[in-house]
Amino acid sequence: QSRCYIVSYHFCEAGCKSFNSSFYYFSATQKSWEDSRQDCLAKGADLVIINSEEEQKFINSFNKVSWIGLSDRDEEGTWRWVDVHLTPVCSSNRFWQKNEPSGTHGRNVKEDCADAFWYTVLDSWNDDACTTAHYWVCEKLIDL
Repeated sequence: QSRCYIVSYHFCEAGCKSFNSSFYYFSATQKSWEDSRQDCLAKGADLVIINSEEEQKFINSFNKVSWIGLSDRDEEGTWRWVDVHLTPVCSSNRFWQKNEPSGTHGRNVKEDCADAFWYTVLDSWNDDACTTAHYWVCEKLIDL
């Protein structure tokens, strides 16, 4: 048995899927962005960072609106992945829905956290209030 199996067993006690070089946990409940992230961190993972159209399609197979690891909570208008400086966001602009990120939704509430809609690959991301309850996806790199 490889170390990969041990990592997946610990991370995937509640069930997960593998894709390319990562394991993914798809939540069964809904939480705020921060509570979702804390759940991922407790599993030794983090909210998903989407690096490609193929990965976006894989995440969409969850068929839920889900938190992803992208926010502008630290600096309004500067979107960063949870790994902060490692993954560029500019290459991912094609995934935003039309007129997103908008910053607010006409209700005077800041929208600083990103979610992904499952029914489209491109134009999938939306900014939302971080306190909104959504499903979430955790990602853990396979450690070989």
